[in-house]
Amino acid sequence: MRSDFGRKIQGGYSYRGLFLDSYPIKNLYDKEMQFTEKEIIRQPSNHQDPKISGWIIAALVSLGIFIGVVLAGLFWSIRPLPTLFDESKVAAVFQRVSPAVVEINVSQLQGEQRGSGFFIDHNGHIVTNAHVVNRSGEIRVTLYDGRFLGARLLGRSLADDLAILKVDPIEASGINPVRLADSEQVMSGQLAIAIGNPFQNANSVTVGVVSGKDRSQVSNINRPMPELIQTDAALNPGNSGGPLLNSDGDVIGVVSAVKIDPARFGVEATLQTGVGFAISSNTLRDLLPRLLKSTDFKRPWIGIESLPLTPAQVEMLNLPVERGVYVRSVCKGSPADYAGLKGDPFQIIPSGTGDFITVIDGKSIDSVSEIVEHLNSLDPGDDVELTIVREGQARRINLTLGEWETCKS
Repeated sequence: MRSDFGRKIQGGYSYRGLFLDSYPIKNLYDKEMQFTEKEIIRQPSNHQDPKISGWIIAALVSLGIFIGVVLAGLFWSIRPLPTLFDESKVAAVFQRVSPAVVEINVSQLQGEQRGSGFFIDHNGHIVTNAHVVNRSGEIRVTLYDGRFLGARLLGRSLADDLAILKVDPIEASGINPVRLADSEQVMSGQLAIAIGNPFQNANSVTVGVVSGKDRSQVSNINRPMPELIQTDAALNPGNSGGPLLNSDGDVIGVVSAVKIDPARFGVEATLQTGVGFAISSNTLRDLLPRLLKSTDFKRPWIGIESLPLTPAQVEMLNLPVERGVYVRSVCKGSPADYAGLKGDPFQIIPSGTGDFITVIDGKSIDSVSEIVEHLNSLDPGDDVELTIVREGQARRINLTLGEWETCKS
């Protein structure tokens, strides 16, 4: 009888859920309640049909959802969509800086070499990449207003991929030069604006961010270029030599290269991959006095070809050092050759036959790029001290730096 009560009541209504959520079953048989099961059955129910209640609740919930969707739609239609950058600021930077950006054309028998450049003063000096003007030929620049000017190569550094051109300052009067920022203050994530002439599309602007700092790439003369700025701003052939700007319109770098997709060939291999590099403005600033005087500035060198060491190699090969670079070969007639450094030209992984360089002038090093970064603070003719490990023994070697040359093994 107890089990039937919770299931069947006159009219076919079930009270199991209604009662058991509120009262213990025994209360229905308590004498103090003064009624019997039979009486309860005869009592008209004051409780609403739960099926009807369910429909009402579902209707109310559906109505609430509908109203919420309508209100959200109104909110988002009125609210302006977020932008990836401050459009007015980018437009203002472009309006101010673009007149100082030029297109560079170098006439050759095979056609024309093209790139970009920008004025750095009122004296007709234009910065660009060395690889843009590296080949012989007539140099011509196109100003923002379409005028053509003849230019001559004043100075260049192949190791840094930088060059200075000179045009008639009177012809370029009225053009405000760009300002150089302090690239030490550049932060990853900040706005990066590139202005140049990709595929002969004059005065094109692209926007991205600074993706990283202190990157390294190999120059056309196979020498590492340290302290590069990485950006995801779209860069394509023709952007080389143009400025990479911050949100104030100041130059943080000189566009130099893009990461090549090895799966592509020919021109397609040079199309932007979202990984571009610019020579830091501080590197340009340090070199400017020399580039304005010298026709061919050369960085110092030691004269080695080397391999970096990884922690995995150190452990697996049981190498006698924990950090440094491995001398793979020594260039003939180089400072390293005269100082007696030993290489290991027949190995593609460190074997221990060659020397390990661990310290230069008291600074521990982990890569060839770090060696080059230190050498960039010196001049050919300066002396340096190397700490090397040979056959498990550390020793010091002094050598005099020479001018960078093509290595002859």
